[in-house]
Amino acid sequence: MIPYYSLCILPVIIPGLRATNSGHVRHDCGLVTSFLFPRQTTERSKSLRRCDALLLSPIVPPEVVAYTSSLRAGSVDGDGIPPPPPASSAPAVAAAALVTYSVLAGLYLSGAVSGYPAALDLGPAVGRDVAAGLSCAALATVWVKIWTSQVNSDGSGLDPKLCRKIIHTTSAPLFMLTWPLFCHLPDGGLAGPSRYFAAVVPALNMLKLWAAGRSGSRSNELARAVSRSGDPKEALGGPLVYAAVLTVATAVSWTDNLCGIAAILVMAVGDGTADIIGRRYGFVKWPFSDSKSIAGTAAFASLSFAALVGIERWLSFTGSLPAAALVNNLFPQTALLCVICAAVELLPFFDDNWTVPVAGFGLAALLLN
Repeated sequence: MIPYYSLCILPVIIPGLRATNSGHVRHDCGLVTSFLFPRQTTERSKSLRRCDALLLSPIVPPEVVAYTSSLRAGSVDGDGIPPPPPASSAPAVAAAALVTYSVLAGLYLSGAVSGYPAALDLGPAVGRDVAAGLSCAALATVWVKIWTSQVNSDGSGLDPKLCRKIIHTTSAPLFMLTWPLFCHLPDGGLAGPSRYFAAVVPALNMLKLWAAGRSGSRSNELARAVSRSGDPKEALGGPLVYAAVLTVATAVSWTDNLCGIAAILVMAVGDGTADIIGRRYGFVKWPFSDSKSIAGTAAFASLSFAALVGIERWLSFTGSLPAAALVNNLFPQTALLCVICAAVELLPFFDDNWTVPVAGFGLAALLLN
């Protein structure tokens, strides 16, 4: 705790800092807003410089400087007491993965559930799917960790909005690139039961997001990286819907046809790049929307088309896609699908994390099968 006389100067040097009835400090307009909760803007930088200069003034006690810096970093609360570190969900998620894969493997090996063709040796086939699932889950954890570690609680590092969209755009395609690791059928394509072992991977991400959103801690790394404002509860919104769509599409469609693949890619690559490109180059807006740009829509249509064709070619090259499900002679239909999904993303109502993939799935069923 800092001396009581140092606290007396806080309302003088930092306008807007005051205590609530619960005794915790909350932010208001003024320097404290930009200092404690930095924004990724030029105004934020100017405010930070002014606040830093003020805190370096010889009239400000060192205890106040340390206390204010701790508030900004989130290392203490309004009472000057360090908050407890958020409980890690990693052990629970790891245990859930092991239990789920053990149960799935036991069901198929015991014969309680069938699905693998007789031409396959059951033991090695199930073992391959378990190993592939665990490997994909580990790779997904590392990939997300790489990006979430770039977002700092003090507002420095990678912009949380950009981090959120990078994870949004890349996670699903990278996951689909690992599908050839799962059990193959003798005549091409992937085994039907493999879909459930693969679907566990995004399901585990759902568990992580649920735990992060329920933690209520702004110091939770995952929640901080996938939320726009830093509110952990945002992890229970779009990011959780994203993981749920990926889980359902994988389990329902797999590589039997292109419906699930199209739904996943227009949601991930299309919607993700529309936001990234739109924020950077979206100077010209659509007349009916102040938040949607022509550049973002063009990026959605073109890059989702490229991703859909690219993933289809990859799965076909690795023998993971049945010969019946090919896009080779369906380029116009694929382009039309991506353009319509880009138009759906412009709709001002509903959450595009589910409207876009639903549209993609339905259009693929009509145009690509």
